[in-house]
Amino acid sequence: MSINKLILNRRLFLKCGSKGLAALVGLPYLASIYDNKAYAQSLNNGTVLRFLCMYHPHGVMQTNPANNLDGYSFFPRRISETNYNLMQSNVRAIQEEGLREHTTLIEGLSNKGGNGNPHMQGISSFLTGAVIPNHGRKNANSYKHKLSFDTHFADIFAKNLTNKTLFLAGNSQLDKPNDVDYYNPLKNALSWDKNGYMRTANMAQKRIFDGLVQGSSSVDTSDEVRKREQLKLSVLDTVKDARDELNRRINSADKSKLDDYYTRLRELERKLIANQTKPGQTINSCSTNNRSFNGVKNHTFGNMTHNLDNTVNNAIELIALAFTCDKYRSICFMFSGEASESLYQQIKLDNRNDEHKKIHGVLSHHKKVNDIDYNTKLHRKVDRYHAEKIAEMAKKLEAIKEANGKSVLHNSVIVTGSGLGTGYNHSLNNLPVMVLGHGGGGIRGGRFLKQTGKKTGVLYSSILKAMGQQNVAFGDNKNGSTFQL
Repeated sequence: MSINKLILNRRLFLKCGSKGLAALVGLPYLASIYDNKAYAQSLNNGTVLRFLCMYHPHGVMQTNPANNLDGYSFFPRRISETNYNLMQSNVRAIQEEGLREHTTLIEGLSNKGGNGNPHMQGISSFLTGAVIPNHGRKNANSYKHKLSFDTHFADIFAKNLTNKTLFLAGNSQLDKPNDVDYYNPLKNALSWDKNGYMRTANMAQKRIFDGLVQGSSSVDTSDEVRKREQLKLSVLDTVKDARDELNRRINSADKSKLDDYYTRLRELERKLIANQTKPGQTINSCSTNNRSFNGVKNHTFGNMTHNLDNTVNNAIELIALAFTCDKYRSICFMFSGEASESLYQQIKLDNRNDEHKKIHGVLSHHKKVNDIDYNTKLHRKVDRYHAEKIAEMAKKLEAIKEANGKSVLHNSVIVTGSGLGTGYNHSLNNLPVMVLGHGGGGIRGGRFLKQTGKKTGVLYSSILKAMGQQNVAFGDNKNGSTFQL
């Protein structure tokens, strides 16, 4: 059995057949295989740029930082742009994981300017940098909007990739109809294509995994997946002969890198298969009701008994895998949609049996933001949970090394935040935004910036400028104004 080395997108892929099956498994950069100099020159000195958005709904807790109640606020007290203590904030996980110098906090961004439901305004403006037309009303059946930054980024930095963008969600529940537009597909309106149409948030994680390690082009991928599952084979078992031969050709450092990569891939595959609840059911799928909006179906987990934490953890691994084998360079992850009732089962406080109080939408609308009570403590835990998962994602990308010796995190921009500043008053001001990564070197990190009143379009224009682009106008920021990242 010989290795079929296919240079697809810049990575090595193993293409192999075993037990009548075929698979195409992407691999990380291996110095033993590539001529570093020629490879780096072909990639603009080895720098491949990536974008990731991690969106959490309903805003965050924000108190007056001067009177911060034991770190109950997203933003810490700011003495200067480099003098602040993240341990006094809800994003303390960034400091704890050693990511402070890779992170830029941005206070004061706003998406105010439209009318209608603020949840829908906030999420639809977050990545587009533009106020949505028609005020986000559910009876407008032909919404078109400006493209979102993930789409724009992919058009610039992923021109040669077959897969341009990926939109993942922990939960995108839409089954709450009432008279105030809470049944509204704009709950999930984070990502928009170049034609101005909303993308569907994808929760079918096993299907995404199978797409990343897809069958060969000469066979039907879904048939290959079914055969593997029937035989209880890992995709790595399918390419065992090719893996063995590859190991004979690479050095010890690359062998160690591959062993770690294979372990992560196999463990993720095992977890996704374990999430299947009954024979024949599509793994990690969600039901689809009869309602649709511009062809975007109403996906829901129904009674929401799934474990959100498992879904989030698996999404983090999927994103790391997609970036490692360069299958995607622009990804959005949404913890859940706006105005949804995602249940945070993993949030524990005083061992109370009150699952209904762990619904994020309820906690985020609790008005006692300058007073400590039980709901305030739960809300702080939810905010900190989001920060912990964002830090976990960044640490994984920091550990993946590129051809130019830098990490994937160094060559990436991760934008995290929410379309609302605070949930209890539905404010579209002072959005809780962080930028992690250095965009290949153009973003300094380790700073706390104040950009009061500026729209998110200015942020994305600033990112484009930091990544070396000349035409940086984006969203409603038509004149291309920027600030230094």
